[in-house]
Amino acid sequence: MPEPVTVQRIDFIRTLPWLRIGRAIGCALSLQALFIALIGVLLVDFSRAALITVLRSNELPIVIVEPPWTEKVPPVQDTLVPLWLFAKVPGSVGWKLILLGAAAAVIWSFVGVALCRCAALEFCRDESASFRGSVQHAVSRFAAPWGALATPLFGTAMLMILIAALAVPAFLPAVGGLWLRLLSPIIAILGVGAGFLLLVLPVMWPLVIAAVAIDDSDGFDAFSRSFSFVTSHPWITAGLFTVAGAIITLCAAGIDMTKEAAAGVILWSAGWLTSEAQIRDHLFPASLWWVKLFARATLSSLFWSLATIIYVFLRQVTDGSPLDKLSGFDMPGLAREEYPVVGIPAMNPPASTTTTETV
Repeated sequence: MPEPVTVQRIDFIRTLPWLRIGRAIGCALSLQALFIALIGVLLVDFSRAALITVLRSNELPIVIVEPPWTEKVPPVQDTLVPLWLFAKVPGSVGWKLILLGAAAAVIWSFVGVALCRCAALEFCRDESASFRGSVQHAVSRFAAPWGALATPLFGTAMLMILIAALAVPAFLPAVGGLWLRLLSPIIAILGVGAGFLLLVLPVMWPLVIAAVAIDDSDGFDAFSRSFSFVTSHPWITAGLFTVAGAIITLCAAGIDMTKEAAAGVILWSAGWLTSEAQIRDHLFPASLWWVKLFARATLSSLFWSLATIIYVFLRQVTDGSPLDKLSGFDMPGLAREEYPVVGIPAMNPPASTTTTETV
């Protein structure tokens, strides 16, 4: 009868590697990632202000009524909300919303590659990323995100053109209605395909950016790999996105409380020697703008860090790739000991056994 074994400690991180998604918080709070995210937030704000000025459309800030949950995810708030509102506003304003969303997508895709590179070095290699190296990697792969995003958009456009071509005979007075009824199953299938591509694109977008940063993929390969990961493991993808959403929600709640505490501290501290009018008109609006700016940068960095870790996990499940695999690095990451070896074992390490081959 075998002797009983006593389990003294369970390393849940090694037993359940999915728990490592919590490392996204540490990756997001690195100084390099926060600085890059801060630049991204400023670029998006400046581009939106410039477009509103150029388009001379004062109704855009009023039209963009953003859902409350998007405030927790600034890249989604800046990119997808204007596109989502396209069909709900008048035609002229709708096209201006398309321009705002497209400009934000261009900026966040470029900044996202740099942020995902920072998070990948932290998560996969346990190395500190450099600001210069992350930006250079994003510049060298500048065209890859657009190629990846253009793939589903081109497919959607082709399906829409095909639907329009099939509907051309509807103008015939005698057989137009019968033609549309006969081809309605085909048109329905094409419409479902186009709608599916448009709905899956927001899910693919962060994973595509992560693929460019982690695997150095080109546009088509980044989209095909991400699409394969999601469709091969939809439940795992849904679970990871749910956990990521919970992490963002909790962190956003903490950041909101921090903003309120910071506002209270500023008002109370400055009120000792500053008049109430100066605080209300000058100090409080400017300081609150900076507080909100840092909060958006932190949440943006967290968003792309979570996208990086989700992509790494999906890649491991689908391809069996190790977690420390990263483009640009040939050697595997250094394994870290759970505890340092001290005492007598450190002074007298076990002797290595050698095998002598007899000829």
